[in-house]
Amino acid sequence: MATIRCRSCGRIYDYNKQDMCPKCGAYNRPPHRERVDPDGTVHFVEGQSIPPRRGKVCYEEKTCYEDQTRRGSREKAAHTGSGSARAQEGENTKNSANHTVNHVSGMNTQSRGRAVVLIVAAVSVLISLIGSCQTHLSYTSEPEPDWSVEPATEITDPTDTYRFGCAFELMGQTGTVTEVGTSGQRIMITVEGLEPDTYYPPYLVAYDSDGYFVDLASPDEITDWDSGTTYTYDRDDMTGLEDAAQWTLEFNVLEEQDGSMVFTGDEVVVDLTGYIQ
Repeated sequence: MATIRCRSCGRIYDYNKQDMCPKCGAYNRPPHRERVDPDGTVHFVEGQSIPPRRGKVCYEEKTCYEDQTRRGSREKAAHTGSGSARAQEGENTKNSANHTVNHVSGMNTQSRGRAVVLIVAAVSVLISLIGSCQTHLSYTSEPEPDWSVEPATEITDPTDTYRFGCAFELMGQTGTVTEVGTSGQRIMITVEGLEPDTYYPPYLVAYDSDGYFVDLASPDEITDWDSGTTYTYDRDDMTGLEDAAQWTLEFNVLEEQDGSMVFTGDEVVVDLTGYIQ
């Protein structure tokens, strides 16, 4: 068996059965011996045994011309040595190319797959680095806009709240809620001190115990008296009253602009909590 040790991984295998390493797939050139003929020709002996050279024994007295033949062979080899060297160089180049091809073809599928993955990863990293450099070069900072800073203004509540029976100011008039009555689903509220048709009818608004809005209603009936005006509201026009815990009567404050009355956003609120059941 012609055994050989792999130079890449150290595996020992039979070169006559496998010309490449069965473990890593590397090609390993087998060791060789040279034999030179008397005419100067070089032979590479692969896996053959060379019988030992024995000296000649002359049993008869005669002239031996072996030394002269050897000198002539050496002189001829000297003249042809340059051509043999070039031939040997070409042979070595060919053997190196065959070694490379056999090494690549001998790579197993897993090794080639790993090589492909490494190449793809390297190309991806290179592309990302080039893209980041281009982004950095193309970026130009722009000056920030000159944001104008205005001084803070105090926020005031435009709502004035009064309790039942207390006088309140509404557009130059003084009014008072003097009576609150209920009849079934109807709620009657009387306001005195305000001239009819000089203000917008108030809304009846319901809130829950946390002060969140529930619903509101506008008056279904308006009755004017000499002393004031009674507004009648219907609970059926409102929803969610099972959560109602607070009640208010809310007047919108209007002002004249270009011959018409316009809502200013201010309100006058009368707290009726405890008077509506």
